Amino acid sequence: MTKYFKMTLGAGVGLLIIYAIMRAAFLFVHREYFVGVPTTDIAMAFVHALRFDLAGLIILNIPVMILLNAPLPQIKPRWWKRITFVIFALANTAGFLLNLADLGYYPNVQRRIIFEPFDQTEHLLVCFPGWVEEFPLLIFGGFAVLGLLMWMLAIGARRLDRAFEETTGIWRTHIWAAVLIVICGLGIRGGLQDGIMRPADAFSYSTHTAVGDLTLNSTYTVLLNGFLPSFPVMKSMPEDEAVGIARALVSGRDDTWLDAAHPFLRETKPEGEPRKLNVVILMQESWTAANVGPDEKGISRTPHFDALAAQGALFTNFLATSQRSSEAVPSVITAVPAIFRRPIIGSRIELVRYRGMGDILREHGYTCSFHHGASPTIEGFRGFSKLAGFHHYYSRDDYDGEEEAEERNDGKWGIFDHLFYRHAARTFDAVDGPFAGVIFGLSPHDPYRIPPSLAKQFETDTGDTAYQRHLRYSDYALHQFFEYARTRPWFENTIFLITADHTRFAPPGSLYESFHVPLLVYAPGLVEPAVRSELTSHVDMLPTVIDLLRLPTTHASMGLSVFDQAHPHRAVVKRSGRYVIFGETYALQSDLHGTEALYAYKEDSRFETDLAAKHPEVFARLSRELHAWLQGVSTAVVEDRMWPAAR
Repeated sequence: MTKYFKMTLGAGVGLLIIYAIMRAAFLFVHREYFVGVPTTDIAMAFVHALRFDLAGLIILNIPVMILLNAPLPQIKPRWWKRITFVIFALANTAGFLLNLADLGYYPNVQRRIIFEPFDQTEHLLVCFPGWVEEFPLLIFGGFAVLGLLMWMLAIGARRLDRAFEETTGIWRTHIWAAVLIVICGLGIRGGLQDGIMRPADAFSYSTHTAVGDLTLNSTYTVLLNGFLPSFPVMKSMPEDEAVGIARALVSGRDDTWLDAAHPFLRETKPEGEPRKLNVVILMQESWTAANVGPDEKGISRTPHFDALAAQGALFTNFLATSQRSSEAVPSVITAVPAIFRRPIIGSRIELVRYRGMGDILREHGYTCSFHHGASPTIEGFRGFSKLAGFHHYYSRDDYDGEEEAEERNDGKWGIFDHLFYRHAARTFDAVDGPFAGVIFGLSPHDPYRIPPSLAKQFETDTGDTAYQRHLRYSDYALHQFFEYARTRPWFENTIFLITADHTRFAPPGSLYESFHVPLLVYAPGLVEPAVRSELTSHVDMLPTVIDLLRLPTTHASMGLSVFDQAHPHRAVVKRSGRYVIFGETYALQSDLHGTEALYAYKEDSRFETDLAAKHPEVFARLSRELHAWLQGVSTAVVEDRMWPAAR
């Protein structure tokens, strides 16, 4: 190793120890949030925290590592070392202060500092005098500790500088610089797992949210969000006007609005006693409505779904709110639409206080679980589902079948659906009391692989594409799930909601069909069979569950029960920088910069004929609703005004 590589490692170890001490201080100061948390969970938080600490420290100290380990000059002059240490001290002082600030700030928002240094600098400065007054020992003690640490690091750096020999040899220097680059890349990524590490991953290891906050550090959350795209509040009118319009779009028959500061916060008190029914949501991968059910030739690739639909409430005008799985899940389990430039999962707003379906149901005694047969780190579902209150997560790592590898795993994503669906159903067998489960499928999705033992069953001479063959397999997997479920005692006491995350291979050119997915509410004896053509969407699913179960609760859903037709629903989607608001007959498309058009989307699904001049009153109403809706949603989410911390 070169001299400066050794010094880098030494400084890294020292900083990791300092962050562990700060984490212990966080635990001590906020110990009331950890009452009842198992000691093992707290211990594991310190272990898992090493990944987040290392990632944050690497990002923070990239300039220092470049200056210290740059191949040229090989022999660093004294002034070079001093400049490097000053940058090191300033950068790590900032990191220390962020974590120190969280000792006082955390109770206000019950999460780590995320975007406040960028978006709410003035707010933090205003709060600081109050923190000094409330926590004088903590503040002044923290600065004293910081000074002591910097003094100790300065002494340590000088001793290391004297202890290690000066490195010469240009190739040796380059090799160790390359090794350091690899280490930094892995450290920032969080390891060799599938997908880059996300803040929400910190919440994957315990059912207690505070443990996730303990695992994180404020340096990491702030730096990560500093590099992510901004999420602007889409303001176009006075806030009270926007909130009023947005609320009118989602105001249910049993709702009472609570707090002007939280645009969608409301209390729902349904008539009648709550119904302790189980809830199972099956999210089929890429089930485009145009490909589900009989086609123009009378051929159906989903006969098992069709049979279920004949006995349930089938919504034929149901829209996904996005075209990505990572955006569909938040829409379904938190009722937040995908209106931003990137998914909520993995973004700076992932840790906003959402009021998830799991949070609501657990308060009524439900056991809540999320099932996805892929790697536990794929798509970020594990972390986000736990943030939404689904404290049990099952992935391919939890599958205990004994099939041969080629019969069990599709070779790319995870466990074949027909196996994993039954595995999910078996987990429900062990639940004592009501349960709610979300089962997310893997089919149909490339590589469109079908288990060898079932390959002949899905051979066809009808000219099906690989997607269509795999759609038929996905329908078969759904059938296998219900074949098992019907034999279980919980079946007759369960409401099943079957939908899709997004479309795939929708009819070309049709914006409407590119978001059009099925929704079936299936519960023989509990839900009347019907074919419903009313407009509904993903964000309506959470309030639908509340409605079906008659749950008295407080929530911030941005949707309305699909069975509540007191006034017409709206659905908002985003595609290629444009937003579309769908009404019962017309849809308005806008780029939010003055270019807007009105279409009769049922007859003109390609959006070819602008009817704004022909129907100016409809155009004006939908335009106003779209802008108000986007402003209300973006305000609630970006400004963390979904759910008050005190509740």
